[in-house]
Amino acid sequence: MNLPFATGHAYNRWHIFLDIMAFKKSISSKIDTLRSIVLSEADWNGAGWIFATQKMMKQAGKSYLLPNEHLGDRKGRKSIDGAI
Repeated sequence: MNLPFATGHAYNRWHIFLDIMAFKKSISSKIDTLRSIVLSEADWNGAGWIFATQKMMKQAGKSYLLPNEHLGDRKGRKSIDGAI
């Protein structure tokens, strides 16, 4: 999974997604009553999670791009601290 991030080129199978429109409550063809579900490769989801949560958030914290109000998922801070 590190190879695409190191080289900047994604696998060809990461370019394929399947969009599904599912009914929310009742059988209706109105677009506002449908739910969109996007299916993708499992390792693409894992790689995206690792990149977004671990690397990007860590870099944003080091660069002081996150506001002080953003408390959750930062070292030494808890999201409950903002509520208290």
